Amino acid sequence: SRNIQKLFYNGEGLIYTYKSFLDYKGGSMSVIVIAAIFFLLLFVVIEYGKRRFDLQAEVSRKLVHIGAAVMSAALPLVMNFEQIIIIGILFLGFLLISKQVNLFPSIHGVKRKTYGEIYFPIAVSLMAYFFPSNLLYMHGLLIMGFSDGLAGLSGQHYGTRKYVILSKQKSYVGSGAFLFSAWLISFISLLISGANPMPALLLGLLLGITVTGVEASLTTGLDNLVVPLVASTALLQCLYFLGLR
Repeated sequence: SRNIQKLFYNGEGLIYTYKSFLDYKGGSMSVIVIAAIFFLLLFVVIEYGKRRFDLQAEVSRKLVHIGAAVMSAALPLVMNFEQIIIIGILFLGFLLISKQVNLFPSIHGVKRKTYGEIYFPIAVSLMAYFFPSNLLYMHGLLIMGFSDGLAGLSGQHYGTRKYVILSKQKSYVGSGAFLFSAWLISFISLLISGANPMPALLLGLLLGITVTGVEASLTTGLDNLVVPLVASTALLQCLYFLGLR
């Protein structure tokens, strides 16, 4: 419906200026502080869960990844995109320090070489800057969160069969989970945008295949940065193709 579309597009057309970053009233800063506290609580809860239940670092890391992505995707419902950019910058600094001192082993304790936790807040800020539309912003972050998180968890536990792409080993189960969840999110995003079910189904599948291929080809956590940008760019092109923009 038009009301639903209006809800998801009400962030369109933001103009970013130096003044807009400085002209914050007390209430605006309070929203940023409250959001930051909730993110920190997520980190602390997962860290406690890791130590209490002896979770593997890969599992706790993916739980943080999914939780933080969902919380980040919901930010436009309580703040504007300029504030989201600031949240991303603040947590970039925080996670750089945290990684150096290993403050949260649930996030930084994996053995493989990765900078995904550093790319994550950068992606949030870039998404808010380049896609100041609720739908486009949420779409990319939910794919980055749910699809990548589910792929990691399912691939780790059930991904016995592997394939190699660009010298990187991936599991069929993990990539399948990524593809299915990315297709589902894309399908829903297209329906919300006003697309008819059949075009939404087919284009959603094309979007899912595209981002799955991108994710499979990236290493060292770079998918956290690239996948949401590619996902939202692809969705935007589909909307233009369907005449919905």
